[in-house]
Amino acid sequence: MEGYFLCLDDLFYYMLNTLKEKNITPDKLTYREMHEYGERLIEYAKTKNIKIYLYLSRELTSKCLYGHQNYIKEDLMYSGYKGLKLIKECSQEELEEEFRTYMPLEVLLLTEENEFAEQIANKYKKEHGMIESKDEYIYYSKNYYVTLADLFFNMLITLKEAGINPNSLTYKECEDYGEIIKEFAKKNNINICLVLSRKDTNDFFNDYYEYVIDNNDNEIKLKKDVDVIELINLCRGYLSLDILMIILNKELEKKVVFKYDSEHNIDNVMPDFNIIPKKCNKKFYTDEYGIIRERKKLD
Repeated sequence: MEGYFLCLDDLFYYMLNTLKEKNITPDKLTYREMHEYGERLIEYAKTKNIKIYLYLSRELTSKCLYGHQNYIKEDLMYSGYKGLKLIKECSQEELEEEFRTYMPLEVLLLTEENEFAEQIANKYKKEHGMIESKDEYIYYSKNYYVTLADLFFNMLITLKEAGINPNSLTYKECEDYGEIIKEFAKKNNINICLVLSRKDTNDFFNDYYEYVIDNNDNEIKLKKDVDVIELINLCRGYLSLDILMIILNKELEKKVVFKYDSEHNIDNVMPDFNIIPKKCNKKFYTDEYGIIRERKKLD
């Protein structure tokens, strides 16, 4: 096959180099970021009649780590994702000497083209919560990835604890739940990136095939009855404390339940709660000032 063959260390250097063109200088990249970068590079190269192939097997990754062990290491990053990290601060000359020795100049020049660099930089800034302000960037204090599994199972837990027992959620409901989480996270200077690509969705169904099925391409359905304790053990053990505290926020829970309750017109939720006002038969209601209120328990 004619073309250029890129391994993980190539992608790591190329992506750092592309981001540098837009004055972004991270010292670490997740495997997912590098893989997506490689896919975008392949598509961009096609427009220039250049063929690029990715070699990203575990064996080659181990060889890459061993070959550059004085410069990079595998590290655990955002919300459980793994990736590569620079071990020490390196000058541009040091990085070029370490990584560029066998790199084709044609591909290197491709990664530095403004059109391509702009695409990569914009995607990176969006996912990492970098807000452009005049000539500098303001960073959120922390960045996390939230997956479809996080959204689906945690929304079910929130609804079940409120007395609602759905066995399915639509993709839109999961995504809307993610947007609510993002909204509350920003108040704490935390950026959330929702991981909802087709590949990640397929991985979700493969990883949790014992629990879920794709029901008519519009919703995710539990295969069997699962109680709250089992759901908590299933999805909250690996969550970062920051994400867990956001999900457990009482105001967030109220907003999620009220939204679901309103959209599904559910009656008689949590019958041990008093109904205020009298005509409202939902656990949460909006008062005259537009504030979401919770029913008060009977004395």
